[in-house]
Amino acid sequence: MTLSFQLDDDQFAVRAMARGIANTVLTKVAAAIAPYGRPEDRFYALKPIFQELVDAGLLKGLIPNEYGGEYINNLNFALAAEELARVDINVPSALLGTGLGLHPIIHYGTQEQKQRWLPMFCDGQPRLAAIAYTEVTGGANFDSPDPKVGVQTFARRDGDEWVINGAKHYTTNASGWGGEGADLISVVCRTDPDLPPQESLAIIVVERARPVSRSPG
Repeated sequence: MTLSFQLDDDQFAVRAMARGIANTVLTKVAAAIAPYGRPEDRFYALKPIFQELVDAGLLKGLIPNEYGGEYINNLNFALAAEELARVDINVPSALLGTGLGLHPIIHYGTQEQKQRWLPMFCDGQPRLAAIAYTEVTGGANFDSPDPKVGVQTFARRDGDEWVINGAKHYTTNASGWGGEGADLISVVCRTDPDLPPQESLAIIVVERARPVSRSPG
């Protein structure tokens, strides 16, 4: 069997589209963030530019068609991401971070969950999703048998609710555009401290409307 690494017409078209966006939209990033010193303010300043990617259909490109999206397959999206990141890494990271946050829902969610959360990302608004995965105690070692490392965020049932306790970092998009949180965050956690990670890992979707309490310090 012969393998061809030649791009097809659709792939050339996606790459050309992304190159055009990179050259006309993402070239604005440096000037947009230059007045700000704090990293969070520099991130918030990207919102109008992210909106232009939404207007171009790239956010819908993450969502399957049956939920209102205009799905772009993984290879085509990778070609687009290469072109976008050639000019700027900040805004594409927000877009791809949203894809990571939605990935568990798209691939493993129930129909009810998909209908609840995916269409909102097709409404033309600059929505953000995130996946809260990495912790101080690790990320790639999520299934370590050592109880002191890996995923140390735990969720417990309280009536009809889940109460999640833990600490995450390196969570792209978690702040949302105004510091009020992403539209949804997929939180990697464990549901039973007495079971090994392989038997207790879960992903719980937290919507922005949910209050988040923080311990002092």
